[in-house]
Amino acid sequence: MRLAILDANGNVVSTNRAWDDFEHLNGCRSPRFYGAADYIEACRGSTNQYAKEAPLVADGIETVLSGAANDFRLTYPFHSPSVERWFTCLVAPLPDTGGVIVLHVDVTDWMSQIDLKNAVESGTPVADSRQSTVRAWRELSVLVVDDEPAVLDATGALLAAKGFSVTTAGGADTAAAVAGTANRSFDLLIVDHGLADARSGGDSVARLRKAAGHDLPAIVYSGTPDAAERSVGGMEAVVVCSKSSGADALLAAIDGLVENRIPTPTG
Repeated sequence: MRLAILDANGNVVSTNRAWDDFEHLNGCRSPRFYGAADYIEACRGSTNQYAKEAPLVADGIETVLSGAANDFRLTYPFHSPSVERWFTCLVAPLPDTGGVIVLHVDVTDWMSQIDLKNAVESGTPVADSRQSTVRAWRELSVLVVDDEPAVLDATGALLAAKGFSVTTAGGADTAAAVAGTANRSFDLLIVDHGLADARSGGDSVARLRKAAGHDLPAIVYSGTPDAAERSVGGMEAVVVCSKSSGADALLAAIDGLVENRIPTPTG
């Protein structure tokens, strides 16, 4: 998953390693002069084979920056002579800075499983095989907990673009306070295994379930999945997902929990 943070003027503040590596490998001119490179202008000035989609991305970023839209999403082809690839661009606001986060998520596997390519190229709206799941996602409220701001922002933006109602927290203590609020009700937890204010992912899930008053389905998101698996033991409705597996693995893990999301009251 490629990630860039833009300021309120559309200038690049930072990019992750995946973004930089992809740009280099594909011969793209990456905005390196952080704070000065105008990503919107770069999109509008695109003259390569992706010139059709790039201005649409620029328009989408501007609508989110202006507040006219809560988010933006565009699926586009990025083919080479030897490889056929598809990506979805997701744009979501960063209220604290007035800027936006831009994600480019590889959806080639999805596109190879469903007959969307012609529809996307022709601009015809279609429903893919995940339609029922996506509809269900729009009914879900998720609490995302991670003490790495870039990961927290990226995960929250991805899920918001997928239709979730997303609340984020930078630690277990904050998340427990939010989960225990009388007027807040969550359907799903996504918790980092390595939170500084918790012993483990399993510990965080137990604390948040207690605060919420029921056994919320949970995903423990971890860079060390073996340790995370040990921490959750035999906990019901908990899935461990490796951060290195990317967005598709996280969404697949959510798929596996959506059908069994009805909470079980705790004693």
